[in-house]
Amino acid sequence: MTITRTNLAEAIAEEIKDTYPHISQKEVEAIIKSFLSRIVQDLLAGHRIELRGFGVFFTRMRRAKTARNPKTEERFHLPPRRVVAFKPSRLLKKELREETKEGG
Repeated sequence: MTITRTNLAEAIAEEIKDTYPHISQKEVEAIIKSFLSRIVQDLLAGHRIELRGFGVFFTRMRRAKTARNPKTEERFHLPPRRVVAFKPSRLLKKELREETKEGG
């Protein structure tokens, strides 16, 4: 199942409604949008984003390589480029392992 930003906002709004009854789903969605925008800005600036208990987002350089078009077999050069990487925290890895053991 794919979770969209709207699905996420709906779930969070439902989860926090007892504590923050005045916050609507639209407001939660705006917060999520702002949060993601900030992450993108920081990654573009070359910063490392550490969310304790979840993981770390960072950028790294991917080296240049020769690729090929599978339809035409034509080869072409891909220059070095910066890509986003994610390293999950030990806690997240542990939770995923436990979920797998339980048959999740």
